[in-house]
Amino acid sequence: MIKQRRPGPKNPAYGLPASERPTVVQRVVEQKELLRTVAAASGVSPETIRCILLHAQKPCGQQEA
Repeated sequence: MIKQRRPGPKNPAYGLPASERPTVVQRVVEQKELLRTVAAASGVSPETIRCILLHAQKPCGQQEA
């Protein structure tokens, strides 16, 4: 059975590449840079950075409540 999905490309061009995500997490968590500063340097929104941090801190296999 095929799951339905929304129309659009399977791999959208926006967002932050997976290879850059550890660097972003390090800049925010260890170097205490502001989300807005890191987002502007990366070319994404602060909300994108916040989501990356949320998923980076969640243990693997855990679902959100």
